[in-house]
Amino acid sequence: MTSYGDWLKPTLLGPLFTMWGLTTLGSVLVGMHALSGGRFDSWLLGMLLVSFFGAALGVLLVGVDVMLLRSKLRALPTGGRAWISSVLTPLGVLFIWSLPFFGPPESAVGQILFIVGPMTAACLGTRLLFGRRP
Repeated sequence: MTSYGDWLKPTLLGPLFTMWGLTTLGSVLVGMHALSGGRFDSWLLGMLLVSFFGAALGVLLVGVDVMLLRSKLRALPTGGRAWISSVLTPLGVLFIWSLPFFGPPESAVGQILFIVGPMTAACLGTRLLFGRRP
């Protein structure tokens, strides 16, 4: 690999594109009345909030990629495989959070694990599923 751009572009932009698309779709179809009464600024606020979530997923994807590369389980994903796994990662996180056996956490540590645990699991799962071996 001569350029890291082929790896970093999909890794950092894929989760953002998915979350921005889901926020826009939700705002158009349902409206974002919970944030500010359904006005246009609620869409902007939603985009800001999911941008933080997408950026966190991008950082986690970079960390998972480096860990998998160091352990020689997977090579750095590029091309279509990188885009597919990066775009599907937020959907995996939302799916894990929607599982019925996850109750609300009762402590600060439980809240952190409730947020970061499924995010890390989804990043690891999509990279292992769609990555290629070195």
